[in-house]
Amino acid sequence: MDLDGIITYANQAACAELRLSRDRLIGKPLRIIGRIVKQDITLEEFVAATLFQDSWRGRITNTRRDAAKSVFDCHAWLFKDDHGQNSGIIGVLSNITEEESVREALTASEDRYRSLFHNSEAVMLIVDPAARQIRHVNPAACDFYGYPAESLCRMNLRELQAPDRTDLVANPLLEVLSDRELELFALTGQGKEITVIAEIMNISPRTVEVHRSHIKKKLGLRTSTEIFQRAYDWLRKSGLQP
Repeated sequence: MDLDGIITYANQAACAELRLSRDRLIGKPLRIIGRIVKQDITLEEFVAATLFQDSWRGRITNTRRDAAKSVFDCHAWLFKDDHGQNSGIIGVLSNITEEESVREALTASEDRYRSLFHNSEAVMLIVDPAARQIRHVNPAACDFYGYPAESLCRMNLRELQAPDRTDLVANPLLEVLSDRELELFALTGQGKEITVIAEIMNISPRTVEVHRSHIKKKLGLRTSTEIFQRAYDWLRKSGLQP
């Protein structure tokens, strides 16, 4: 394009991406391509910025006749003649529509996850599996353990272990459970997720599910909610739960 922002050349790839013929592009101002979205600058400001900086980079959004939108990464440089004088601007467009769609979808997904994590009534911890260090907690976890988030995130999973079996066997109902089942039962009553229990007990999440299935059969329970409620109530009656 020239220094007034008028398009002077377009190759076949540009015509194909923009779905505009060369005749429709040549001699037209850059704004025919679409809206320049970086810093909401105008065509005149784009040309001025390129002249001042010798180059410019930003995004251009193009809306086709069928209302479909395409997003392009635009990189522009000054073109100089044989005498070193500015004579035009060379621009390269890269179609980043798909990348932008993926980025927007990921951002929306992350926002939904953060909302679910923060607003969930279930105790939720995000743990570094290698260091067993707590990285993030939701408000429900803070309420359950009685610590602020900053304190919990300085803790290791070992600091949230279940009580020893010697403290747990006060209730004869649980004498039917093995040592491992009893430990898992107590951890369940503390509201810990399956992955957290697996980390604490150094077993796989699948093994946790198997142990929970055995506990449900031995105690006549049917659902995960029932086993949590029974374990929670038992811990409170035993004075082991706040």
